[in-house]
Amino acid sequence: MNMKKIALGLALASCFGSMASAPAYAASSSAPISSAVQAKDEYHLINDTAGIYDSTARMNEEEELKKIFSSSSDKSSLLRMYTFIYDSMNKDIPSVEEDLISQANLESNVYPIIFIYNSADKSYKFIIDERVAGYIPKAYLQHEMDELVTSKSRPTSADFDELLNRASTMLVVSSNANLGRQSDLESAGVTVDESKFEVRDFGKVSLKKDEKNEDKEKSSKKDDGSLTLILCGTLILVIVGGAIVFKRKQNKPSSFGGR
Repeated sequence: MNMKKIALGLALASCFGSMASAPAYAASSSAPISSAVQAKDEYHLINDTAGIYDSTARMNEEEELKKIFSSSSDKSSLLRMYTFIYDSMNKDIPSVEEDLISQANLESNVYPIIFIYNSADKSYKFIIDERVAGYIPKAYLQHEMDELVTSKSRPTSADFDELLNRASTMLVVSSNANLGRQSDLESAGVTVDESKFEVRDFGKVSLKKDEKNEDKEKSSKKDDGSLTLILCGTLILVIVGGAIVFKRKQNKPSSFGGR
């Protein structure tokens, strides 16, 4: 009987011990969002599946853009312009935009402008972080886009380089000078096509992702705890059941008349 008590005690100790350590293990093995995501200046600034850029041209322009962004006087925030060029008559800008935004995992100190261009029909869109919307007029972006890219029958990587360099330089210069609501200013003779622009709060996008990850982690911990309880309950029932069977066998008269 002492052996049965010892076995039951060990089972209980093991179960409660694992239950107590499970949440601590889950917390320590789950890396913080900020550390799991590397520095965003390591992301490709130019993403091209249409073949306008070759690898050398892309890398050269990314280096040029990094130099421009590094001249920002505000070192606590990262100004970035991410370009996505593709070629498809079947995938429109809104669907590509939603795919990109749903996958966005930028840290809160990254202030992005996302530029999407479909070379199949020359459609485009700028998705601008509301925190930098005041530093770059939509009329300016549209004018530069029409002059350097959409007016060309076959725009080259050099045309895109000029567009990206001008837009990024204006963004940084306006930010450094703290010029305020420059987007309220319209260029003479330019009627802004609002469908080509969208202002988004990327801070909220990041916040929602953090909340989803926290909910997922909590759900995982809860599931681990439930599984631990089930396993412990099963183990205890097996030990208790075995003890009852063993006791009955001891109490049953043997065929020789003994116990």
